[in-house]
Amino acid sequence: MKATHINFASRLLAPVAAAAALASAPEAAAQFDFLNPTEEQAPPVTADLIAEVSSTAPGEAFTVAIPLVHGDHWHTYWKNSGNISLPLEVEWSLPDGWTAGPLQWPTPQVIETSGVNGYAYEHTIHLLATITPPADAAQGPQKIAAEVWWQACDPSSCVPGSSDVSLDLNVGETVANPESAKTIEAARDEIAQPLSGWTVTGAKTSSGFQLILTPEDGANTNLESAYFYPDTNYVDAQQAQKLTKDGDKFVLNIPGYASAQDAEKLNGVEFPGTFSGILFSENGLLADGAVKSMTLENIEPGAPAVTAGAGSAPAASLSFGIIGLAFLGGMILNLMPCVFPVLGLKIMGFVNQAGEDRRKIAMHGVVFTLGVLVSFWVLVAVLQIVRSVSGEVVQWGFQLQEPGFVLGLIVLMFIFSLSLAGMMEIGIGATSVGGKLTRKSGMSGTFFSGVLATVVATPCAAPFLAPALGAALSLPVFESFIAFTAIALGLSMPYLLLSAFPQLVERLPKPGPWMETFKQLMAFLMFATVAYLVWVYASLFDDNLQLRSLLFGLVVIALGVYVYGRWSAPWRSKRVRTIAIVCGILLAAIGTYMGVPVKKDWEVKFEKWSPEAVDAALAEGKPVFIDFTATWCVTCQTNKSRYVHNREVVEMMEEKGIVALKADFTRQDPQIAQAIAELGRGAVPVNVVYVPGKEEPQILDETFGADYLLGVFGELPDAE
Repeated sequence: MKATHINFASRLLAPVAAAAALASAPEAAAQFDFLNPTEEQAPPVTADLIAEVSSTAPGEAFTVAIPLVHGDHWHTYWKNSGNISLPLEVEWSLPDGWTAGPLQWPTPQVIETSGVNGYAYEHTIHLLATITPPADAAQGPQKIAAEVWWQACDPSSCVPGSSDVSLDLNVGETVANPESAKTIEAARDEIAQPLSGWTVTGAKTSSGFQLILTPEDGANTNLESAYFYPDTNYVDAQQAQKLTKDGDKFVLNIPGYASAQDAEKLNGVEFPGTFSGILFSENGLLADGAVKSMTLENIEPGAPAVTAGAGSAPAASLSFGIIGLAFLGGMILNLMPCVFPVLGLKIMGFVNQAGEDRRKIAMHGVVFTLGVLVSFWVLVAVLQIVRSVSGEVVQWGFQLQEPGFVLGLIVLMFIFSLSLAGMMEIGIGATSVGGKLTRKSGMSGTFFSGVLATVVATPCAAPFLAPALGAALSLPVFESFIAFTAIALGLSMPYLLLSAFPQLVERLPKPGPWMETFKQLMAFLMFATVAYLVWVYASLFDDNLQLRSLLFGLVVIALGVYVYGRWSAPWRSKRVRTIAIVCGILLAAIGTYMGVPVKKDWEVKFEKWSPEAVDAALAEGKPVFIDFTATWCVTCQTNKSRYVHNREVVEMMEEKGIVALKADFTRQDPQIAQAIAELGRGAVPVNVVYVPGKEEPQILDETFGADYLLGVFGELPDAE
């Protein structure tokens, strides 16, 4: 019996031909001496075949091993090489009725070749497999054989190779082969064991993936490192995986490919929907340190693996840098126009209440700070409750994978950016609120002043709180409270200092035009944030239609902000203000709706255009629909938006067997330009339909929609 072989020989043909061509040049021949090894020069890899028995009974399974011995500095690749390299493959040749089980792979390691990491083996390894003869197997001598294929690499070069291996054994009574059995038993220790001692849950993040490891009885609770080898190539092996601790859990951060282009360069694939592979730790996954690798099988994102229990949110780690930035952000809040004027006023209120008693003045500052702290603690507690109730892995980066969430952030940040730029004002009543607070008496009034000061600062400086919200969602509970405490202390620090040294109030810069200039400069930082979020939003979709809708939607939102800011000022009449508010809200809602993701239950799937693709489809008797288009072509994008997600169009194209090809003329392409010219047109859009058996294509109208396309396609014959 022969096992299925996935055209490995054809894939080897190209590198063999290239090596042969280079080796034919005398000056290069020395570089390829390993293609023709001599007695003095051993081959990069040698293979053999051994069994744990020398004789087996009919129907009784036994284990065989393929030892692979690598020469110095050479390595071969695991079933997922982690890059474009070819993995080891085995093709069995067995007697009739005999079967071979799946290969049992030892745990690989990360090895570099020419600056590219891969999952590979070096030194001596053993591939194990279970062989089962039929119950009616003929007795007597039998031969088991296999052909082993590999790509062997050293630190700077690679070469394909193969080896035929075989062994003879007898069918009769089972007789062990002690020496081989000992080797195979030792090889089993190099193979990942079933998951035990841990509950493992998975999650997708904005930068890749995470595995959350929760220890159970027998687990090594002092993990120093961990690494995940996925069964398929959706993890970027060129980046490091990082293990962090979150309470009693561990979080393994696993990088995905940053872009489709990066994935394509290294034969990357899409995430299959579940996590399967090998989890490895150098200092052991169990308390005794004996088991270093375990298998993970079909772990769904957010769901427990083998044992029951829920995973926790993946955690980021808190650093002094984050604490410092949080404190600085709190300090910056005091420079906002709706906060700064209150600063001196509030301190003088403390002085008036306490008279000249420096101790009482300082105590007012402490109580005011306590009010600010409590306010921020309540805010982070609410966020943590939301995270807990959601039942999902809630992380700021994780949320950026949700189009609706990103759209909400874009709209919110854009409105605040326009506000900072002066198109409208938020929080203009803050100063008067501060004045009322200064008239409250006693420590309770001062505490309430701290609470209300936080509320007053929030709308005026909300853009600066967005990163803090992200921290609250991505950090563990305790660390979130630390981060928010730093923000609160930054906000209240001027009050503490000035209450301790009230004479410094006279040295504060006087409120004036400089504050408005500072606020408007901050708007550019916010616009940069909006630009980044728009880029993130665009990356969540395969085409530019959604981006176009969002950009036009932002224009409508800007109009709404302008209307609100222009006609809702306090000196306007109540009727004018009401109309302005309603129109502003309505325009903002319309603009937001324009950016809402379109549900793509149906979509015309385009393949890349080329003359060869057209000829191939026509040769198969299939009609061809070609869209000569460009991203900058408004008419092209308008046409496409009218039919690309239309159910009837998609179903008719399937019914007629129509092949859709996209000729993207966004960048100059001489071949596309020539094709457009041959059709008698000078620019895009150009849409044509080729029908098998007809020499001339049908050129469609320049502007059209789904109904027009259905009429054109309806005249074509059904697919056979």
